[in-house]
Amino acid sequence: MVGIIVAPKLSVLELIVMCSAVILLAIKKPNISFPYKWFSYLLLIFIVWLGVTSSWTIMPEGIAQKFLRLAFLFIVGGFITTGFSVLRKINRDEIKIGFVVGFLLGVGVICFATAYALITNSSLWGGYYFEPLSTLNNNAVVIALFSWAVLIIVANYSIKYAAMGFVIVLGLLLSLPSLAATGALLIGALVLLSRKVGGRRVGVLFAAVAALLIVLAPNVIKISGATTFASPEGQWATSSIPPSVRHRLAMWSFATEKINEKPWLGWGFGASRHIPQEDRRLAPNMEIMPLHPHNLALQARLELGLLGSLILAGLVFSVFYRLATFTNDGWISGFAMAPAAGWLFVANVSYGMWQSWWIALAFLLAIFMKFALASTQRSVESPDTDL
Repeated sequence: MVGIIVAPKLSVLELIVMCSAVILLAIKKPNISFPYKWFSYLLLIFIVWLGVTSSWTIMPEGIAQKFLRLAFLFIVGGFITTGFSVLRKINRDEIKIGFVVGFLLGVGVICFATAYALITNSSLWGGYYFEPLSTLNNNAVVIALFSWAVLIIVANYSIKYAAMGFVIVLGLLLSLPSLAATGALLIGALVLLSRKVGGRRVGVLFAAVAALLIVLAPNVIKISGATTFASPEGQWATSSIPPSVRHRLAMWSFATEKINEKPWLGWGFGASRHIPQEDRRLAPNMEIMPLHPHNLALQARLELGLLGSLILAGLVFSVFYRLATFTNDGWISGFAMAPAAGWLFVANVSYGMWQSWWIALAFLLAIFMKFALASTQRSVESPDTDL
């Protein structure tokens, strides 16, 4: 856990190591099943469609290797999170202690790095432009997402300490410049409370809305009026909103324009970074869309077309429907949905869709949440809370 927080890109290695360990356990005591088949089927269809769209991507050089790497990552992650019921047999107490201790140590390192940056006006690692704390943004996101598993474990012993922990984590995130991390934690809390208060129907409604927004993202951009930011003139130059937000709106508008050019089949897997845009620079040193749209929904529609967007929407719905309905206990279901909602929020405002560490992080988050939720006390109303 320390490694994931301090160096998030280690997530890929940790996922592979964890998968290897679980496979060895399964060989020793076979117990393999696929209780949630729809997700598995959709994930395989999604991988196949990635390969298909690779055939018409605008920059095919090296795309086969990239596809194989991501396909392997998806298969490993999907296999370990949905395919092994042996996960429920592993000693949970040892995992809980190790997870909480590792999380606290990782947070301690980030606190030290934050203090160092504030005192010296220099980042502890990596480079920066004008804000040394910006190098800690990825770490802040990891803390925000994995804090839910820690809160669940701590809440089993003391609700008071869990609430204190939430406030402390929120305070740390507010001291860092990552709006995505703070937003992930707050949106997770909102989804948790909504599921508890509104019941299963609200959870299913959230699943439907999340899936619908994946498909309708370009329409949302058009309706919002963000298209006025897609050029150096006008809103881009005159708006008073933060530059990072303006840049997001500009690249989302640009991505929407390009989606309209190839709405059905898309530009092909991995095409975002190669779409011509030299004539649309926001400044001599600023591309309108560096590398990718920083939006999961728009990148899926841009590269994979409508069919790819629909498959991804199906994946999103299947995940959130499962989390909303696997138990009648509103608190447990809400805690399961919270980090997933936070991950989806960050995926739609920050990272690229194909960043390996970000994909691996999603699977690791699911695995640790399984262990954390399995440690909750089962109620008479909901005796089976295995996710």
